[in-house]
Amino acid sequence: MANLMRRALCMVSASMIAWSIAFTPASCQESGKLSAAELTAVLRSSEIKVKAKNISVIGTGPTVTVLAEQEANGSDRDLKIDAVLMAKALMDRSAGQVQAAKVLYSQSDKPGRFVLVDKKTIEGYDSGKLTPEQLLTSLLLVTVEANPSADQSVCEGPMVERRLLIWRRIEKLKEQGTGVQAFEALFKEAEGSAK
Repeated sequence: MANLMRRALCMVSASMIAWSIAFTPASCQESGKLSAAELTAVLRSSEIKVKAKNISVIGTGPTVTVLAEQEANGSDRDLKIDAVLMAKALMDRSAGQVQAAKVLYSQSDKPGRFVLVDKKTIEGYDSGKLTPEQLLTSLLLVTVEANPSADQSVCEGPMVERRLLIWRRIEKLKEQGTGVQAFEALFKEAEGSAK
């Protein structure tokens, strides 16, 4: 029974990835550099079927950081599949502007983790050199070891991913009505030392 379930999941995963790679809308033909907001809109469109929520893109290429929230019960496989789908969509719709996507996940009760998906990996799968299982196995989920957050208020520097996650968490608390002034002050202090 377990083997049957594993095979079914693999087939579903393979079909989702194949659909994403085969799908190339007319908007891909547009020229010009897309902004971070436009790249975010690409990932939030209803055409991209991912489980991740609250997606936003930081940067404009060639490597971008994608911030995403995933349910606590999301498996490593789910995270990798979403990362491939999002990276592929960004690469397809940015006319060569995006060459790699670092997808940074925030899950409650888990440390921040990221997956780096580059154009070479996508092309390897697209050309048939990688099977779906080889594609997913080649991707590593790396635990973030520091402080990330999300937003333009996070400067480049050491531990940017960690600081992006922290900022995103502060923003989420603020949206829920929690007083975050003390957290924001601490964050600004940490940002000052990162510059």
